[in-house]
Amino acid sequence: MKIGYCTYTDPLDKISWSGIHYFMMKSLAKHCGNTIPIGPLGNKFVLSGRLFNKLTTILLRRKFDYLRSPLIAMEFARVIKSKIKKINCDVLFIPEGSQLLAYLDTDLPVIYLSDVTFDLMVDYYPFFTNLFPVSKKWGEQTEARSIKRADTIVYPSEWAARNAIEHYKCSPEKINIIRFGANLDFVPSREDVMARRKNPGDKLKMLLVGVDWIRKGGEIAFRAMVELNKRGVDAELVICGCMPPAGFTHEKIKVVGFLDKNDPRQAEDLNRLYMESSIFVLPTRSECLGIVYCEACAYGLPIVSTDTGGVSSYVKDGLNGFLLPAEAGFEAYADKIQEIWGDRNKYVGLCENARRRFEDELNWDSWALKVKGVIAGLTIPHGK
Repeated sequence: MKIGYCTYTDPLDKISWSGIHYFMMKSLAKHCGNTIPIGPLGNKFVLSGRLFNKLTTILLRRKFDYLRSPLIAMEFARVIKSKIKKINCDVLFIPEGSQLLAYLDTDLPVIYLSDVTFDLMVDYYPFFTNLFPVSKKWGEQTEARSIKRADTIVYPSEWAARNAIEHYKCSPEKINIIRFGANLDFVPSREDVMARRKNPGDKLKMLLVGVDWIRKGGEIAFRAMVELNKRGVDAELVICGCMPPAGFTHEKIKVVGFLDKNDPRQAEDLNRLYMESSIFVLPTRSECLGIVYCEACAYGLPIVSTDTGGVSSYVKDGLNGFLLPAEAGFEAYADKIQEIWGDRNKYVGLCENARRRFEDELNWDSWALKVKGVIAGLTIPHGK
């Protein structure tokens, strides 16, 4: 089996799509067949689209979603078609890119994967607010064409799958819901993880991993940490991935900054942060799924996050963490974290469940083995 793995960005880059492209391709190659990268993809119209979006954002305060414009989507189709002719693959796998598939003309069976639909992104993610009406029109057309064109579709959450069925009228039989995995080259043993969780010490170490302070709810996490200390809980907050704005300073906050998993040293630093932490907190404002939830589970960390987007497919309330409503403030987060930390039996139970959830489902081996079954159900053209 030869799989053409088609991505807009470089799939060998562990930062590309938060590392999903890299770990997904690696797991496909391990379990499903010879996986050949088709990407990064050049497109002669992207730069012009990017510049136009910058101008309209500054001058008109309107955003132009250039990647889903027909001109750029058609150029992607042309580039992909020329590339797949050279590799003679059996199946085309397209993750995260309706603009890559919408106008693609090929006889190859196509697996389309996305963590969200265009409809769900509009007015939910910051970039997709205040779009030009034509961008909304083109985005809808591109998504609808891709869903219709795909032979089968993989979504990582019920949230995304449900919208594809209800909004885009996709047949449920065409959809497969398969959870993503943790983007980790090194996974600690269950024994090492649980030894740490059963003896966590007295200091509560809260960890937040995310590149966008505002969208990831950094202020809520910060104020929850301050509140916990006011209540007499010895708590600290470690921020990894972003820099808090001015005014968010405290002796109990530690800012690590962005860690690049392409660098072995920085990858090890991230592993150490997960292992040394007590609870993973992410009061996110918008989230398709969050690979960090899978990573937190690998390290047996209870999760306190927001019930939004596809998060509930990864954090099961009361099992491996707790989800709070989007309107919950820092005091509600402080209450829930204090409740978990103050009951050692509950804490250890959540830790055990988190690690078990990673082992049972939230890993890339599990994902790829399920995708292998999806591929087996495809009709491969005669002669392939």
